[in-house]
Amino acid sequence: MPFTYSHSSSMTIFKESSIQTILKEINEIDTDLLLFVVDGKVWEKYGAYFDFKSAFPDKKVHLWKNPEGERAKLHSEYVSCTDFFLEKGVHRHAHLIAVGGGATSDFAGFVAATLLRGLSWSIVPTTVLAMVDASLGGKVSINTKAGKNLLGAFHSPEKVWADLNFLKTLSPNEMRSGKGEILKYAFLDKGIYDAVMSSNGDLREIIPQCAGYKLKITASDFRERGLRKLLNLGHTFGHGLEKIYNLPHGEAVMWGLALVCYLFDRQQLISELQQLKLTLQWPEQDPPWLHKTFPTKDILFYAGNDKKKHSNSEIDFVVPEAIGDVKIKTMPFQEIEEMIIAAESNLKKFRL
Repeated sequence: MPFTYSHSSSMTIFKESSIQTILKEINEIDTDLLLFVVDGKVWEKYGAYFDFKSAFPDKKVHLWKNPEGERAKLHSEYVSCTDFFLEKGVHRHAHLIAVGGGATSDFAGFVAATLLRGLSWSIVPTTVLAMVDASLGGKVSINTKAGKNLLGAFHSPEKVWADLNFLKTLSPNEMRSGKGEILKYAFLDKGIYDAVMSSNGDLREIIPQCAGYKLKITASDFRERGLRKLLNLGHTFGHGLEKIYNLPHGEAVMWGLALVCYLFDRQQLISELQQLKLTLQWPEQDPPWLHKTFPTKDILFYAGNDKKKHSNSEIDFVVPEAIGDVKIKTMPFQEIEEMIIAAESNLKKFRL
């Protein structure tokens, strides 16, 4: 059953579909020009399913293949991709289709938002992370040297088609990354927490619930002025950990969430996090900073460059109180720094 996400200026429909249905519905889009932005690794595995000539006999199609992962979101890649489409003669009524994981949908959405001041677009997510989070809500972006997602826009896709068969070929790293975002949603919403536990981690049960939750939140606060900030749980530290230790995004979010629980002395929530990891069949894993000097300076650098920064001296920080009870606190950077420094020696020994 499809979910519909709408706000004053646009609407996104999320639905589970087979690849055959997806191609049929793409062909029904009212345009004569389709622009595909596809993860190169996904194309190697599934390109044969996208037979453009037979699927779209009356449309012109241009294909851009992205590097996998965060390399897709380089500024140089953005310049090359937009130059490619412009040289092909793209027009304002073209429709762009992103096929891939969260990095590809972030990148493709930014291309769609900026080409000719904005093209319509849709997404075929191929990872857990993209299905539950990255493809939903209309936030699109590329990265800079200063940090992740610092060049971006709000530009909602018209449709998100999720074929869960794509998940059969995900690597363990990609699966873990998606589960990291699911852990975040389980902390945000008691219903999702219960679904994870009662389904014994069945993604077919969990993915629609996470998608529905995000669509509901983003519909009420599209521009992230208030409630939508809750979705940043685990990200303020997570983005720094991702960069410092070269972690998959969702895995970094999970460690960012664990770090918040530790610093704010949420022992019960650390136990809940351990139980959720077990239910989702997350393998035994030590924190990337175990027995090392905790990278306080680097963590604070990335937090200071984060787009969630409230001012030059404060940041909006998402803190969990209990499952389903999460607060947004505007905190001075100095206070966060003092908390981390006070915990540094114990963090070296912290395990989850």
